[in-house]
Amino acid sequence: MAFIGLRYAVVAEKLAHTPGSEPTYGAGRFLGKLRRVDLNIERGNNPLRADDEDAEIDNSITAMNYTIETDDLIEDEKVYIGLLDEITQGTSTYYTDHDGPTKEMGFGYMRVRQKNNRVVYQCIWVYDIMLAQDSENATTMPQGNREWQTPTCSGSAKPLKVDSTNKRRFRKIANFQDEAPGLQWLKGLAGIVDETAGG
Repeated sequence: MAFIGLRYAVVAEKLAHTPGSEPTYGAGRFLGKLRRVDLNIERGNNPLRADDEDAEIDNSITAMNYTIETDDLIEDEKVYIGLLDEITQGTSTYYTDHDGPTKEMGFGYMRVRQKNNRVVYQCIWVYDIMLAQDSENATTMPQGNREWQTPTCSGSAKPLKVDSTNKRRFRKIANFQDEAPGLQWLKGLAGIVDETAGG
């Protein structure tokens, strides 16, 4: 198994959730153009010691932490990334000490997988996550090739009970043989009607 591509970050505000059913979301949008999605999975790793050995081992998932890098976040900061207040003087915008993630979001993206010369489009939908912009870096333009400086945001997914099994789920995954139906699956979950892919 090898993944050879990444595209189509979509987000939508979570409006409501009743345990045992999937959440409802508001109209969403594309979150810039994707450069990278990093997922760090944390596990319990908590053995039960009995008779001087590990009688039981709990290795269940306790957290899914995402870091997302896109080509741009400027248009999405206020709505999705937690910029609450803007005080504009001339062309300057100031952040306040109250700025932070306030909206629970659904977040989706597509990975392109290739195995045995066959391409599969794997689409992932994270049920509930709060995204916040990470640190900002800037460097001078070097001689020669341009160095691109792109923003990242991050957040921890929250598991929800979305079906009758009573299990808490962080996300769901669907695989498609063609890109177009995969993109439509993501847009449908995010409530995107006519917006162009990639912002």
